[in-house]
Amino acid sequence: MNIAEIAGLLGKLEEKERIEVFRLIESSKTAEVFSQLDDDTQMYLAGILTEQEKKHVQEKQYFNTSVLIHAKNRMGWLLFLMLSATITQTIIAHYESAFAAVPLLVSFIPMLTDTGGNCGSQSSTLIIRGIALDEICFRDIFKVMFKEVRVALVVSLGLAVVNGMYIILRYHNGMLAVLIAISLTATIFMAKLIGCVLPLFAGKLHLDPAIMAAPLITTIVDAGSIMIYFTIATKLLGVV
Repeated sequence: MNIAEIAGLLGKLEEKERIEVFRLIESSKTAEVFSQLDDDTQMYLAGILTEQEKKHVQEKQYFNTSVLIHAKNRMGWLLFLMLSATITQTIIAHYESAFAAVPLLVSFIPMLTDTGGNCGSQSSTLIIRGIALDEICFRDIFKVMFKEVRVALVVSLGLAVVNGMYIILRYHNGMLAVLIAISLTATIFMAKLIGCVLPLFAGKLHLDPAIMAAPLITTIVDAGSIMIYFTIATKLLGVV
């Protein structure tokens, strides 16, 4: 049987049978077979293989996977997230009157969304690495969340102070500085929690967190940060 046929057979077997058949495959072919499997089967096998078997598979998996399979694994999520970005557009359109009343509000949107995305990506990268090294698993979710909340507190305070000083020095607007500080703090808390939780849920659902976590975090944080920002703006500045 060729590699594709072996991979197809594994995909049709019951979960308990997959690991037994996979271990019968010649060691020289395991990485190639693994790369041909769908994400669910890969995640299931990755949770059961020994450390030595994982190391052997991981050493060759990326380069032995064809460009088409890489594209196939990523395209679905990217298409879904591209369409999901319309949510952000809808939120922005809803607050057009706030733009008209205080045009300066628009200039802070990229800073908020980028900071939120960066914070979420930092958390998700650390959690994904922890999962890969078997340091973190799903049952640690509340411990991880508690730690990330504390990290978010320190990070948000530092960034909020720096931004507040910048706004006061440049725009001489204390209320705008308060608005950005509160929005930034809330955005960082949201991003850190989403960033640490999504990879854990992805692993639990046998999805590849490395493929779906970062782009999904960016989409959620973009929409969430803009909603937080303009909700607070309408209350503090009295614009509708």
